[in-house]
Amino acid sequence: MVKIGFIYDGETEKVILKSNMFKDLLTKYKFELAGVIKYTGGKIKRDTDMLINRKNAEKVIIIKDLEQLSDEKALLNELKKKEKITDKNILIIVEKMIEAWFLADTTTIRKILKNNKIKEFNSPENETNPHRTLRNKLGNNYKNLGKPAIAKLFIKYGFTIENAAKHKQCHSAKNFLKKIRKLK
Repeated sequence: MVKIGFIYDGETEKVILKSNMFKDLLTKYKFELAGVIKYTGGKIKRDTDMLINRKNAEKVIIIKDLEQLSDEKALLNELKKKEKITDKNILIIVEKMIEAWFLADTTTIRKILKNNKIKEFNSPENETNPHRTLRNKLGNNYKNLGKPAIAKLFIKYGFTIENAAKHKQCHSAKNFLKKIRKLK
């Protein structure tokens, strides 16, 4: 199995990357999780070296939120230049806002709300604030939950990246899985 290390951007990513759901996904694709480190800006060289040298990662994936920006290529180029990333074993995956993946997983939303009549969310990645949209959709019982708590809730009720990728308008989840599969 190929060992992969991850550098993440936000707390939602941390919850997902450290979950058993994610470890099972990696195992399914014949990968093993080497380690997970928070991106702090300007220290990617140190973090990738630690994942490769201390955790024996063969590949390192940096997961970066596009947030409100619209140009993925510009963000990738800026990050590569700023962090001096040249190693072919380091892959950067940009996703618009990872919380949109939860909006794309109608199956899990239905389980949380115990309501099979909930309709699929049309365009999860077009939401300007998917976290707020999630809290509103989930109702009063969940309206004060922060991003990590919502991630834990969704994982508890069966969220998978593969479920999110099945949504016809969740391209970043599809892209994430596609890039993971190609790593070998």
